[in-house]
Parts: sequence; C-alpha cells; structure tokens
Amino acid sequence: MTDFSKLNVNEVLKETAIAEYQKAIDFFYDQLVKLNTNIFIIKKIYEFPFDIFCSPEDRVFFSMAIWNFYENGVLTVTKLATDQKEDVYTFPKFKNWVYKQVKAKYISDFRN
Repeated sequence: MTDFSKLNVNEVLKETAIAEYQKAIDFFYDQLVKLNTNIFIIKKIYEFPFDIFCSPEDRVFFSMAIWNFYENGVLTVTKLATDQKEDVYTFPKFKNWVYKQVKAKYISDFRN
C-alpha cells in the first residue's frame, strides 16, 4: 500500500494537472483560513466579559457581529460543499477531479 503522505503531489498526479491542483489548493486554503478566522472571532466575542462593561440591552452590535460571522461561516461551508456552478471549486468536485488525475501506477492504492 502506498503511503501518500510521503509522496509529493508531482509524483502522484499527472504533470498536466499540477497547475490546476495548486490553484484549487490555494482557493481551499484561503476559504478555510477565512472560516477559521470567523470561528475564532465568534469565540472571542462569546468569551468577552460583557457583564463588567455593559447591560444585555447594550450588546446589539456584538450580537449582530456574531450572527454575521456565523452566517458567513455557514455560507463558506455551503459554498465549499454544495455549490452547483460549473466554474467553482467544491470538495466533492475536487475529489472527483483529483481521482481522474492520479497516475496509473497509483490509482488502485489511491482508490483504497
């Protein structure tokens, strides 16, 4: 069984696929950093000791900020998982595309 974690992408994928693969990886990286940042900000707002500084009625701004970061995160996940447009990257499309780009000598192990 091939240990893909020890191989470089150039060894596993067809040469013609490398540029597109890198473009997709860069896109997914940017989206996941954005999602992680949204989650981090929500956590920090929840952890803030508002009771010391203001009453519950004075927290509208932060409630809306949490809601907006949450919605943005949900939209990001939805975009990465289910977007149906032809010219966008989604995890399912990318997985299927990568499978078609694997060199013949690795395809059986990659399938497993």
